[in-house]
Amino acid sequence: VADFIGNPSINFINATGKQSPDGEIILSIFNDYKLIFKPNEDIQICEWYQRRNKILLAENALYEQKLKENYVEKVNKDELFNYHIAKVNEESESLIEEHIASDYEFVIGVRPEFIGINKGYVKGEIYGVLPTGMEVTLKLRVDDYLLTSVIFGGVTHKIGKKVNISLDGSNICLFDRVSGKLITTGSISKI
Repeated sequence: VADFIGNPSINFINATGKQSPDGEIILSIFNDYKLIFKPNEDIQICEWYQRRNKILLAENALYEQKLKENYVEKVNKDELFNYHIAKVNEESESLIEEHIASDYEFVIGVRPEFIGINKGYVKGEIYGVLPTGMEVTLKLRVDDYLLTSVIFGGVTHKIGKKVNISLDGSNICLFDRVSGKLITTGSISKI
C-alpha cells in the first residue's frame, strides 16, 4: 500500500541473504553491502518457506479445479506484485528479462523517513534535492540505484555531495520475492 499511496512512496531494495542461528538475517544489498536484518519477532525463515509452499500448492490446486469447472475470474487477480526498484537509468519493462526468484531472495521496503544520511554504512551521493518547508526530499544514488529520503529540518544539501546512508527504524519490511508476501518487519544495522 505504501508504494501506491505513500508520499513519497516506499523504497524497494533487492536483497539476498541467509539466516544465522541467532535468528538474524545477513543481507547483501546493492552491489556489495552486507547488513544485518534483525526481525521484530522470532521467525525461522525455513519454516516460513514451508508454510508458504503449502499455501502456494493449495492455491494452485484450487486454481486448477476452478479451470476444470469453467469458472470465470479476473485474469490478473493472482499475479504477484512487482516491486519497482528505482534506478538512475530506467529500462523498459518489456526489455527486461524476467527473473525467476528463489528462496533467500528478498525485497526490503524502507520508508523515506527511515533513510538517514551522514551517519550510515552505505556510500552514496545526493542526486536530487526538493526542499518542501521544514523537510527536504532527497534522491540518493547508490551505485546505479536511487533511494528517496525525507530529512526533517531546514538544512541545505548540495547535489553531488558524497554521503553515508543508513536504513533506520524498526519497521523495515522484509518481503519474499517468490510470493511477494511480507515475511516480517525489523531493523537493519551494519555488520
